[in-house]
Amino acid sequence: MAAKQCIQQTRQVKIPLLLVQAGADQIVSNQDQQRFVSKLSRTNQHAKMVTVEGAKHEVLFERDAYRNQALDAVSHFFSKQ
Repeated sequence: MAAKQCIQQTRQVKIPLLLVQAGADQIVSNQDQQRFVSKLSRTNQHAKMVTVEGAKHEVLFERDAYRNQALDAVSHFFSKQ
């Protein structure tokens, strides 16, 4: 239900947004996240999604290999803003 609400309200997001997706997430729907970012990017040119393949839900509490990918994506995203 929350994912549906987010997808319906993408026009309200006016700020740059980076969604760091855990590729092996079993808590949230990766498909819904992809739909959200796809719809958001139509009205927000600063919307981006990065998938950390193999990572589970808490990418910042994962092994270094996964966590470093997430942190690199965040750092790169903010350096472009």
